Amino acid sequence: ELMAGVDIPAEVRTAVAALLAAKRATPELGTGARIDTIDQWIRARLDVDAPGQRPERDDKAARAAATALFHTTIGFNSL
Repeated sequence: ELMAGVDIPAEVRTAVAALLAAKRATPELGTGARIDTIDQWIRARLDVDAPGQRPERDDKAARAAATALFHTTIGFNSL
């Protein structure tokens, strides 16, 4: 549903569909090999959409913000 109406090259759609099928068929056991087709497309989009404008990353702050959002989303803060 998320990809409906989004302009994504056919080879990227195929790679995403294969990834989704694999994730549905196997338990989540860690990480797998990177998917070059998807990686290349993401890198190209980042270069087109925000060339030279990627902010410096603060991994601790980003992780804390993501954790807080996750806890809020699942209602953990209200327990």
